Amino acid sequence: MIAHSWYMRTSAADIAGIKELCAMLQEYAQIMSLVEVGSYLGESSCLFHDCLPNAKIYCIDPWISNYDDADPAGNCDMTQVERAFDINTSSCSRIVKKKGISSEYVDDLELMMVDAVYIDACHQYHSVVEDIRFWKPRCKVAICGHDYTSHWPGVIQAVRDLLGEPSNVLVDGSWIKWL
Repeated sequence: MIAHSWYMRTSAADIAGIKELCAMLQEYAQIMSLVEVGSYLGESSCLFHDCLPNAKIYCIDPWISNYDDADPAGNCDMTQVERAFDINTSSCSRIVKKKGISSEYVDDLELMMVDAVYIDACHQYHSVVEDIRFWKPRCKVAICGHDYTSHWPGVIQAVRDLLGEPSNVLVDGSWIKWL
């Protein structure tokens, strides 16, 4: 059961998409580690925590303003957003916060090999490409992400260019590519 009351502010499609993605991951393999690139307020982080009961969830986000000029979510006080992430995830014992971008963790032993990654950071083509290139050799089960929609053509193109068509695209725009 989801215990976090702020889920009520998250769209039903987003909740359904993450839950379906987690169920697919768990059906395919016992997921013990997932990296979420782009954690923002921690809403999906807590969903991953609740829906992947054996997994350590690594949350990577720089929490800096205007990180993605095309994303209005980045035009706010990211100090407050990071503080909200800390509060929202405080009861999630398997969440590990990592402040920065993926490439800053190239030598992090915990992140050398993980089961899956969920990419939802900067939505610009070059940034999605960088994240996929960084994580693909480190993932054992799947590379996943968010915003595989016409609103974010850079996400679609980066996924297609590096991974081909996704194995599945879910109701919330989440996507998965099995490795």
